[in-house]
Amino acid sequence: MVRVTIGKDETIEKALKRFKRECNKAGILKSFKRSSVYLKPSERRRLEQKSRLRNIRQSQKFGL
Repeated sequence: MVRVTIGKDETIEKALKRFKRECNKAGILKSFKRSSVYLKPSERRRLEQKSRLRNIRQSQKFGL
């Protein structure tokens, strides 16, 4: 659960922007989108493999 405390002189817009950033860090929106659509197990494995390959290529590209 994400909580944001609003400071005394803080505007609502800044607090909302901070709340959205915290939600992105926690991965709430990503998990919601992932669970809203059913994926067959074979499709899920294929997407995970694709993601792993992309991460490997990026790490090789940046020399990590």
